[in-house]
Amino acid sequence: MEKIEIKGSVKKGFESVLEAYESNFYRDDIYKELGSALCVYHKGEQVVNIWAGYKDKDKKEAWEKDTKIALYSATKGITGLCMAILVEKGLVNYSDLVSKHWPEFGQNGKEETTISQIMSHQSGNPGLREFTLLDELMNWDLICDRLARQAPYWKPGEFTSYHGWTVGFLAGEIIRRVSGKKISQFLQDELASPLNAEIFIGLPKEKHNEVATLYKPITQHELPNLITLPDFLASAVGNPILDAESPNRPEWREAEMPALNGHGSAEGIAKLYHPLAESGKSDTLNYLSSETIDKMTTVASSRLDAMIGMPVDWANGMVINTLDLKLYGENKKAFGHSGWGGSFGCADRESQIAIGYVCNQMGPDTVGDARTPRLIKAIFDAIAS
Repeated sequence: MEKIEIKGSVKKGFESVLEAYESNFYRDDIYKELGSALCVYHKGEQVVNIWAGYKDKDKKEAWEKDTKIALYSATKGITGLCMAILVEKGLVNYSDLVSKHWPEFGQNGKEETTISQIMSHQSGNPGLREFTLLDELMNWDLICDRLARQAPYWKPGEFTSYHGWTVGFLAGEIIRRVSGKKISQFLQDELASPLNAEIFIGLPKEKHNEVATLYKPITQHELPNLITLPDFLASAVGNPILDAESPNRPEWREAEMPALNGHGSAEGIAKLYHPLAESGKSDTLNYLSSETIDKMTTVASSRLDAMIGMPVDWANGMVINTLDLKLYGENKKAFGHSGWGGSFGCADRESQIAIGYVCNQMGPDTVGDARTPRLIKAIFDAIAS
């Protein structure tokens, strides 16, 4: 068995995190790591920043400190942070009608839809009614026009079902209308550049060589029979059907899909969350006040999520850590977002912990991943000892 060389740094007292991380490279199941990285901040200090493995299955390219990966739904947390910046600036409120900022959206039963209902998956737009090709997701104006024109699948605010990819366009168009910038530029101007964080929605061509190849799950959950699903679920999962390895396509990387195709390093993700873990009292950039973090993490829907199949505490762009899976530790007030395949970012304000994790061998789970529980336990055990 190949000995994995782990690079980076671990502060004294966090050696158990290194051991937990290393163990995922020696698994004998479908979650065995190919390449990955983990970054942890505690009380504003970077205490773990490690990476190992390979960017490709041929093992010709080693994983590097700045290696990035397609984040899938971990991108949603980043988009949520962008929306929260507009709240911080007083340019929007979560209670605002979407039509206040995007007038064309206010039609066909969507007139009273709020931004909060968009951000918490209650808007009734988990998919498109109009037949949509996979490659059409790269056409911003086309998708936004279809979302604006369609009728919702339910009265906004009265039902919850995960808006797997549509929420990115819905939130992103509001951000564009209010700020005058595409989310790609807004993210760089307001977050990534000031924090020196390697995070992108719409990856520049010159960064493609820094991205690891994403590999589909070794085994995948069988897609349900679309004919038997309610219309809103059939459109959400089957119109179009996502291809797990689409993020490897250059044109996909460069497109803007703010729920699906963010790219970043583990350190980049952790840098976004670590000021939040300090409740806006960080010595670094305080881009959100404690009051805005409170608003962003206020639960907007706690009912059964029809797509996920269990009750979820959805806040305004973030998932709150109340699932039995304990995605982000024991604290039920921790928050963040995870992505299909395993990558995630999160913050715990009580423990002042922020975490970023990325990997390129996808797991099949849309909620949780078998590699992360031991990592999370090791991190919180280390700060408790």
